[in-house]
Amino acid sequence: MRKKCPVLLLLACILIFGKASAFEKNVSWIFVRNDNAKVYSQGHHKYSCGYVALLNNLSFGNQESQAAVSSIEGITDDDKMSALEKLFNDKTSIEYSKGGRMRDVGISSADLLQICNEFRLDHNLQPLKGICLDRLKNESKIEMGTRIHRLLLTSIEKGESPIIMVRSESAHFKPMWYQSAASVFGVTSAFEKASKWDGLQGHYLTVIGIPAKVNDDGSFCLDYIDPAKGKKRQLFVYPEVRNFVAPKGVDKNLKWIGSFPYLAVAASTLNLNTKEEKWNERTIVFLYNAIYSE
Repeated sequence: MRKKCPVLLLLACILIFGKASAFEKNVSWIFVRNDNAKVYSQGHHKYSCGYVALLNNLSFGNQESQAAVSSIEGITDDDKMSALEKLFNDKTSIEYSKGGRMRDVGISSADLLQICNEFRLDHNLQPLKGICLDRLKNESKIEMGTRIHRLLLTSIEKGESPIIMVRSESAHFKPMWYQSAASVFGVTSAFEKASKWDGLQGHYLTVIGIPAKVNDDGSFCLDYIDPAKGKKRQLFVYPEVRNFVAPKGVDKNLKWIGSFPYLAVAASTLNLNTKEEKWNERTIVFLYNAIYSE
């Protein structure tokens, strides 16, 4: 039997270990500066998650931001929520054609951006930007994930916790009478387009940490504060493999867009009314909007 060369064995081990270690390297994370900040929760204020996301954004900010949140009337979370509702709820919406900013399902992303910047202006804080996170023209899904990751990362590096809105929807089975009749006459795929997407719920979160690099497939994790319970959680953002259609805008500007329009979201604690849907109807949670610092 031929003896194996010790040098060759050593080189083989180095190559194997080198490849393995490439997958085992720890990914560095970037967090907002004030990791021990007070966390606010919305309590019984059912549709006020946007206000709580704003409170947590300020609480995890610099000294000026923390002073601004401390200046809001009241001591408890409930007190400060009520103060913000009193101040902003009935102001004219900039996105809906009629009515105030607080709707029967909450506050729109454009109105929340307006609220954030009105408050910040009153306290001499730099204004924030807002953007719908839909896929750009001729942008691949991986490029979309890379762009959005960079946007959130840049904001956190500047010490500003981004406020993101996630939305859920379900494809409900809604066959037309003529589709049913067509199936009787042997037409194939009569119900192919019989399911229609319906929006379920929107929810605001405050991002407090994100990996320094995006994954090769455009996916990434992020740490966030959930206003519903005032808890720190983590979710996974990724390009969906199955196509879907989702809404953009509200009121008269509402339109439905397709061709993988948003990044999907997976989180064990974000229900967003999806668990109430029928087992055979598809649901999806997606990343819709961001309020951030450039």
